[in-house]
Amino acid sequence: RLDALDRPTPLKISITEYHVADGFSRGYFNRGDQAILGSGIADLMITYAQLGIDYACQHMAINFLSAAAPDRDPLLEAWYNTFRADVDGGVIAMPTYHVNRLIAESLLGNTLPLDSSANEKLTVQVGDHTMEVPAIHAVAFVDPEGKAASLLWLNRDLESSQTVTVEL
Repeated sequence: RLDALDRPTPLKISITEYHVADGFSRGYFNRGDQAILGSGIADLMITYAQLGIDYACQHMAINFLSAAAPDRDPLLEAWYNTFRADVDGGVIAMPTYHVNRLIAESLLGNTLPLDSSANEKLTVQVGDHTMEVPAIHAVAFVDPEGKAASLLWLNRDLESSQTVTVEL
């Protein structure tokens, strides 16, 4: 956790690549235009909000390469694009655009504590390590005056639905 770092001022910024880099996928990642990409970005943004990070920069490219003929530039993966051009030259908003807009419109001044103790856990294998993560990843926001609130949640389980209960 960032607040556990021994610093006089807590770290409140994150700069990272939110995507699978082609150096790791070796050109085999072909889900850049699918919703799964937006889910991964949303998961990271929820984590950043939970950690109290005030600023996060996302690596995005804004070029209008065609969805019918995606770029093959090894330094510019197709999924960095927030927009693509369709075969008629019209603009297509990609998953990265939709998730950034959804979260940006939900941000308010402060986060609220959530009780996720009843949350189902998923067992995830990462290399040689096994870990449990909550199936529902959520963050709640409230404006400084306490007059508006928002709740974002993401079902991390791609195989089954989850039940979410909200009590105010």
